[in-house]
Amino acid sequence: MIIAVVLGIVQAALWAHAGAVAQAAADHGVEVAALLGSDDATGIAAAQDFARNAGTLSNVVVSADNADGSELVEMQITGTYPTIFGSLSVTASATTIRERLPDT
Repeated sequence: MIIAVVLGIVQAALWAHAGAVAQAAADHGVEVAALLGSDDATGIAAAQDFARNAGTLSNVVVSADNADGSELVEMQITGTYPTIFGSLSVTASATTIRERLPDT
């Protein structure tokens, strides 16, 4: 019984960490894509690089559902993370407003 509880705690910690990494990568990706003069492809590359450097997620897929030039930047990240009994997937998304020059 004690081993099952310990394995459950370890599994929960792995899930929480993978979710935090995926969310941080999504946040980073939308912030890069939202910069003035940037585009969605740059944000996707930044999110993939962030997730790869974190070392927790594998099979990372990053997508942006909006067209360049729209006011909002939306990004979704899906990846797998190792568990005690194999691997599971985690998904995160982030949205922010694209920077633009003020109307004068």
